[in-house]
Amino acid sequence: PISGDSRGHPTWNGNQVILKGSLHGALGGSFTYRWDPGDGQPAETGNVTDPYNISVSHTYPDARAKTVFSARLTVTGTTTVQTSTCVYPVVVYDESEAAQAEAAIDDGLWYLHTQMARANESGVASGYWEGGAWDVGVTGKAMLAFEIQGHRADGEAARDPYVETVQR
Repeated sequence: PISGDSRGHPTWNGNQVILKGSLHGALGGSFTYRWDPGDGQPAETGNVTDPYNISVSHTYPDARAKTVFSARLTVTGTTTVQTSTCVYPVVVYDESEAAQAEAAIDDGLWYLHTQMARANESGVASGYWEGGAWDVGVTGKAMLAFEIQGHRADGEAARDPYVETVQR
């Protein structure tokens, strides 16, 4: 299955937004992706090279505030019949400091998600963020950032790609 945070992601006219999704669960085989931005512009396709980072950049056409675009990510197995799709809502706001702050938080969490060092130690999924001698402090602060924004270990992984990150 794939996931893309199902809450609305902020943008404004002229802003380039990152459409973000992850592949989780059984990761055997290879996969392709198709990002349909939901605004009539052509979809972007490619091979999944990092299951934790299936993202593309996109600039939506000018639209009124509160317009919602429903981007759609479809991931398909190249050697199996597995296909999974999720919707990624993008909400247009008037450009403001508040909208810019929300977009910065959204992109910051994605950056943390993609930069996590992941491992399986003795069959247990784990992860951390590297900070030299301060790995524990850096990891603690990253975890706090996710939790402040409502991404928790007991969340629904199919709707929130950060659940698996927080669980690690």
